[in-house]
Amino acid sequence: MALKAYSRLLRAQRNVFRHDPRMLEAARIESRKRFLENGAESDPEKLQKLIEMADDAAAYLSTSVVQGQVNARNSLEIKLRPELLNQGVVDFHPDAPKSSNSCCGGNKSASS
Repeated sequence: MALKAYSRLLRAQRNVFRHDPRMLEAARIESRKRFLENGAESDPEKLQKLIEMADDAAAYLSTSVVQGQVNARNSLEIKLRPELLNQGVVDFHPDAPKSSNSCCGGNKSASS
């Protein structure tokens, strides 16, 4: 089970940081370090909690982390992954007039 959790975490890291080799490498090193630190753990309850932590980290990366880079216009450019576009958190309309209660021309979803 721990090996599967490690694989899921590495897969999430590859997906999220695929255009950022430095961050991908740092995430892989940290994950490997944490799994090796706990490799001798034999308590089933502690093992289950560690596996849940790895799965939670993978889920967080996949659903909450975005990366951006400064473009030629000196603006931050963020390319959302398809799985983030379907979460319905913020409707982004780049040509919409800016209002004082939202950022970036977006409107908070009805769930807010």
